[in-house]
Amino acid sequence: MSARPTHEEREATIDELLAQARWIAEREDERLSTFAQRASWALGFCGVLAGLVTAQGRETLAQSTELGAAGRVWASVSLGVCMLALITSACFAIAAVWPRSTTDMSSDEVDSFTRDEWKDRPKASHQERMTFVLAQRIRADRASNEARSESVLRAYIALVVAIVALGVYVGAFVLDAINGRENVQTQQAARNHGFRMPVTLDVRDGPAARGAVTVRFRHSRR
Repeated sequence: MSARPTHEEREATIDELLAQARWIAEREDERLSTFAQRASWALGFCGVLAGLVTAQGRETLAQSTELGAAGRVWASVSLGVCMLALITSACFAIAAVWPRSTTDMSSDEVDSFTRDEWKDRPKASHQERMTFVLAQRIRADRASNEARSESVLRAYIALVVAIVALGVYVGAFVLDAINGRENVQTQQAARNHGFRMPVTLDVRDGPAARGAVTVRFRHSRR
């Protein structure tokens, strides 16, 4: 059987456990700050894109007279998907920064530290109590941070969907502009070439036809 640790060894072990608990608690606090920062970025980007789409979407759809029925459907659907994805991303970002409950010492327990009964207790007793409180807080903060991590991930996935939908929306007008340019070039080429009408001169000899010139037109298309 192993020998029981001495009082000094037990205090050293408690010090190490308390230090590790504090480090883990600080690590969870850093994760919380990171998730809040990333959620704020996603929320700000959603606001910028939503303002841009709202300001330009209706005006662009109204001004496009050559988009066609199919193109208008693609543009309208992609614009609607983009707005829906932006709203979804914003909701997940807000959920990531929404305040959540945690575990900590109660006010009454903190106030009891000033009493003589706590002052008379050994140092190891206080360290054990603090380690227990930190362990409870770490458990609650870790569960909360995992939920925040899922919310941030879903916010960025929805944001990517919104960007893709916006790309489809812009692509519909780019294709419309390309097709319109090709139609203009085709019409211009048709006007430049047009119809060619070769002329055949038939000059006849004889008294009756002297000086008379018959012009025959032969239509041809190139």
